[in-house]
Parts: sequence; C-alpha cells; structure tokens
Amino acid sequence: MVKKTNNDSWILSDLTDNFKQLRKDMNEKVFVIKSLAQLYKDLDTLGPITINVENKECYSSWSGTTSVLPVPIDFALYDYAIKFFNVIAKFQDSGVLEQAINKNVLIDKKSVNKLAAFIKNCGRSENGMVRSKPGKRITGNDVYLGGVFDIPTLTINQLKALSKQKSSPKNNWVQWAVQIHQLQNFLKCNIRQIKALMSPIVIAEQEDNNVYKRFFERIGTYNKQR
Repeated sequence: MVKKTNNDSWILSDLTDNFKQLRKDMNEKVFVIKSLAQLYKDLDTLGPITINVENKECYSSWSGTTSVLPVPIDFALYDYAIKFFNVIAKFQDSGVLEQAINKNVLIDKKSVNKLAAFIKNCGRSENGMVRSKPGKRITGNDVYLGGVFDIPTLTINQLKALSKQKSSPKNNWVQWAVQIHQLQNFLKCNIRQIKALMSPIVIAEQEDNNVYKRFFERIGTYNKQR
C-alpha cells in the first residue's frame, strides 16, 4: 500500500481547484453561447426587410436637382427598425458580451471584439441612433435618423408625421434619403455582419467545449471507479 504524503495532498487539492475552475469556465462559455443563440433567433424572427415603394418625384436642396426615386409608401421599415433596435438593446443591456470580453472567456477574440463593436454601433448611445436609457423599451421617439445630405436629425415619429403631410418632391426626398439610402442599408449591413460574426465564435467554443466535456467525462468515470 502506497502511503500518501503531504505533498500528495497538496497536489490533489491543486488539481481539485483546477477542475472547479475549468468547470466554471465551461459553464460561462455555455451561457454566452446560449445568449448568442438567442440573439440570432431573435434577429431571425424579425424576418426579411420588405419595403413597399412607389416611384415619385424628389427634390434635393442639397444638390439642387429633381429626380424620380423609389419612395416608401408606408411605415413598415420604420416599424422593423424599432423591433431590431429593441432586440439589440435587450442583448446589450444583458452585458453578456462585455463580461465575456473582460473575463477573457471566449476563444475567438477577434470575432468577439468585432461583434461587440457592431452591437455598440446598433445599441443605445447618447449621440447615436438609439437614445434611450438601459432597460427602457425603445419607441419611435428614441430612434434618431437623418443628418445626411440636407436633412436634419429627426426621430422616427417626427419622420412619420412628415410623411403624413401633403406629398411634395421635398418630402419625398426626405423619405427616400432616410429610409432607402440610410436606414435600409444600415439594417441590412449590420444584421448580416452580426449574424456572420456569431458563426466563428460558436464553432470555436463548440470545439473547445467538446474537449472540456470529454475531459470531465473521463474524470467522472475515474472517480466512480475509485
């Protein structure tokens, strides 16, 4: 019979601490991946971006020209944007990604940092598109658009009110510039990039977690045999 020494006890204690930390790390990884999966699902639930348009005469005081452009005839894109910003704000408010970065939990740090930048760009910000406090549901009074060409910065509700006024080439230009040129491109680009960045993150963690699981399965079997 081999007699245990004090040194053996120290080694066993150190291994136990390491196992506990590994288990904690794995659980944190799983929580982050589940949160990302929910974000992906929420974005998918929004469905494709659809816009009903009608070719109308538009006048831009910025260029001093008149042209015929596809102008939205309803508020579908504005409403879609509000739903999108609420999805992003909910994820942003959870702080899941920031905690994962601070704790150095995830493997693909490059993709994680890029994803965090896109979430920040689409999330709540004092001077950004979405100007609301954490935890507050976003409405048409919180989303600011415009600031392009000759158009002032206006809320979605203000832009809706402008659209309800008598149709004119100038008002048509505002709706085209804000909805088609600015908002539609913003939504398409960011949704595409956010989804694309999730894939390498999940794949890297999935491979790593498989190693973790095999490790703990073997440890569990070993403990049972003892």
